[in-house]
Amino acid sequence: MCHFNWIGPSLFVFFIACSPLSSPPTASPATPAPKRDAGPRAAETSEPTRANPSPQRIQNTPTASPTESKVSADSLPLFDAHLHYIEGMTLTELAALLKKEGYSGTVLFSLPSNAANELGAVEKQQPNFVFPFAQFAIKTGSNANQVVSALEKQLDANQWKGLGEESLRHTAGAGISGNDYPADGPVALAVYELAARRKVPVTVHVENPYTAELDRALTSQKDAVVIWAHLGDAPPATIRDMLKKHPKLYVDISARNPFWKRIDTLEEQSLANADGTIKSDWKAVFEEFSDRVLFGTDLNAQRIKDLSKITQYYRSLFKQLTLATAEKIASKNIKQLLGIK
Repeated sequence: MCHFNWIGPSLFVFFIACSPLSSPPTASPATPAPKRDAGPRAAETSEPTRANPSPQRIQNTPTASPTESKVSADSLPLFDAHLHYIEGMTLTELAALLKKEGYSGTVLFSLPSNAANELGAVEKQQPNFVFPFAQFAIKTGSNANQVVSALEKQLDANQWKGLGEESLRHTAGAGISGNDYPADGPVALAVYELAARRKVPVTVHVENPYTAELDRALTSQKDAVVIWAHLGDAPPATIRDMLKKHPKLYVDISARNPFWKRIDTLEEQSLANADGTIKSDWKAVFEEFSDRVLFGTDLNAQRIKDLSKITQYYRSLFKQLTLATAEKIASKNIKQLLGIK
């Protein structure tokens, strides 16, 4: 028996259904069906059995964002929030070296007072790449007014975007000044007040045994944006507690690697396990406070030879974070703090 099915106002489709015992009909040349219009009329017709979606549906299919498809931890631009002046290397040479490793800029500490010509030269060749911070070496018996005056003169003369690194409680190395300037003492409080008044961040070196001092200082100076260098050489739980308590506190991850011996064992100092996987407690902190963690190296004249090794170490950590978190830590957070586009 044959059935005629109506499927449109101007088109018949002829179906032949035969019983298993019937002889198959003689095949006749197939007449190609007229092509259907893919315009608005087709879009209005409900066709649940069609395999191919309409052109309109194809156009509305979501596609991966450029960030998801083109950016990875291996290609993330890095902005170093903690790098010291490299004696014996011009700023132009330093910028070229960093750029080769995928850096888009750097904060620079310890810039000599006679380096103005170097700054001008690097600015011409690598604009908006090197951002020095104003710094004044705090010594035993330093006067708060003297320190603030010296820092303010640097800010006024150079229009620099931050203060530091101010070494307050520092024992991580022979011959390094520090360790006798309380993080909540009059000199430190005056520096925090200056940072708040001038609306610039200040990077401080305060090691974990003196965390309570920094806690009291930040409670007193609530408007100061403070960057706690090296994650305070503290464990994850301490960093989490401090970040929760002080909304304007930031931390940088500089020197937290398995290569440079400082005050902790290398295992404690490293952010990764021996097999290279990021420690779960640190990963949780970075994801929870992704807006307030900054990438940094702590490179100096003695360590610059390790640039590639250090860079790859941090990139290996970023690969294990969500991409959004990795992007923020790698460069976005420090650029936002400094007002850099």
